[in-house]
Amino acid sequence: MFAGICKWLIRKNLDTEAPISTYMSSPVDTLNKESSVKEALDFLANKHYKRVIVVDDDGCLSGMITQKELISLAYSRWAMLTKEYQEELGKINESLIKKNAQIEHLASRDPLTNLYNRYKFSKLFELSHQSMVEREGVMSLVMIDVDFFKKINDTYGHGVGDRVLVAISGLFSSLLREEDIVCRWGGEEFVILLPSTNIQNAFTLAQKLRGHIEMMTVKPVTKISASFGVTQLREDDDLKSAVDRADAALYMAKTAGRNCVMQN
Repeated sequence: MFAGICKWLIRKNLDTEAPISTYMSSPVDTLNKESSVKEALDFLANKHYKRVIVVDDDGCLSGMITQKELISLAYSRWAMLTKEYQEELGKINESLIKKNAQIEHLASRDPLTNLYNRYKFSKLFELSHQSMVEREGVMSLVMIDVDFFKKINDTYGHGVGDRVLVAISGLFSSLLREEDIVCRWGGEEFVILLPSTNIQNAFTLAQKLRGHIEMMTVKPVTKISASFGVTQLREDDDLKSAVDRADAALYMAKTAGRNCVMQN
């Protein structure tokens, strides 16, 4: 109908600048030329029109547009914007990925030593223990406590105490395997999870770590040592039961004079 009216206006050489209501009976459904593509598409969809007359603020004819042309226009604009902002969107996406990685890192790491924190360790323990049970494998857990750490802080200050913890953490990272999971359990305590390691091999490794700590030098501290408690995991263990056994072995090491390894 609208197309026919437009052709009729042109054929009759009538004034196309006159208000469209001059030639069409009221009410007249028209679309303002300032309307957005979305508004035009919504108008056509709500009215169930295939095409629409476009007018200016005074109601004068500005043209006619079809639903197909609007969809094509919308797609062209979308394609243009996508191409124009593709690089910028890529950079934004890359930035978001980096920020998410940073947030995940902060949520899972101890800020001083950069070792796993207790929360992350508990999640990794669950996964490792489940894998051990499914594969009918072995796994051991080691608890470490830095001997007389309070005395180090009291004598040399907390800054020196922090350097001792960082040095021990670096020692663990350099001597352990990639699959071993190290955690700063809290204060001067550490926990190490050793996949595919029985208690005998865990005990031997603990002795090795103990010896390296004893040979460490962190000036002005004159002597650094640590006590170790070792246990082998069972199928029915959870984190608490495993840590409790290792902690009991650690207590035995302390009562035996410290700077030694005990197993439970």
